[in-house]
Amino acid sequence: MPHFKKIAICHGKSCTPQGAVRIKKMLEQEYAKQGIELTETLCCGRCEHSCTIVVDEQPISDLSPENLKKNFIDDPDQAVKHAQEQDRKASAALDKLLSDDLAL
Repeated sequence: MPHFKKIAICHGKSCTPQGAVRIKKMLEQEYAKQGIELTETLCCGRCEHSCTIVVDEQPISDLSPENLKKNFIDDPDQAVKHAQEQDRKASAALDKLLSDDLAL
């Protein structure tokens, strides 16, 4: 049983044409019977990395109907950990950029 309770599927202007509706259907087939809440959400701000799902508050991006099984369904815990690490690295890079800019 997955360790998460909710998945929101971005249906913004970038994710919808990239397959958000199909992704939601695939996730419903996989998780609806397990009591996982599946919802649609408006743009979550990761348009350059569509499609995005948000698993209990953690965005996971760069998904498509073609890679969803491999990049999420097969190992959702690893997908969440990978997304968290990507977010930490991006935050650290931004912090460094800002601190370097302030040092000038």
